[in-house]
Amino acid sequence: MEIATYTSLIAAATRCGDAETRAACERILPQEQAMAQWLLEHVPSISTEYLDRSASGQEAKKRTSQEASKHECLPCGA
Repeated sequence: MEIATYTSLIAAATRCGDAETRAACERILPQEQAMAQWLLEHVPSISTEYLDRSASGQEAKKRTSQEASKHECLPCGA
């Protein structure tokens, strides 16, 4: 949804001659695209991991910083 929104805003800003808004949206759009790609790659495994834990009666938990460092970070570097 964010990709479509920023794409629309870029088109509207271009049509209206709003270079500042267009530039801002063009800077943000690649970040949204990267996040969408990350979600496509990771959501299936996150979902199945949750279902596996739920089926075995394990409570969902936050990862420790040590556990998290073993996994890929979000595209934003968080």
